[in-house]
Amino acid sequence: MSRSTIYKYLQMTFEETKKLLEGPHRKPRKLASYRDWIIAWLEEYPHLSAAKIRDWLLKRYPDLVIGESTVRTYVKEMREIHITKL
Repeated sequence: MSRSTIYKYLQMTFEETKKLLEGPHRKPRKLASYRDWIIAWLEEYPHLSAAKIRDWLLKRYPDLVIGESTVRTYVKEMREIHITKL
């Protein structure tokens, strides 16, 4: 944990800290808004690589800034949940 996070927790009341620790902590995923596209591509082309999906996303959304490992991790997760690669 960073020093600033610890200082923030120290300034909180017990109830605030408890509420923070019990609530969901996940940040929204960077590719969550593109999930439907990714799943549709994987269903149509189950052999598709994460690199190709990234290329297609960048072609469709030129302003998208996303790393290769982010796409690779997200595609892997979507495959485990929805699709099996042939």
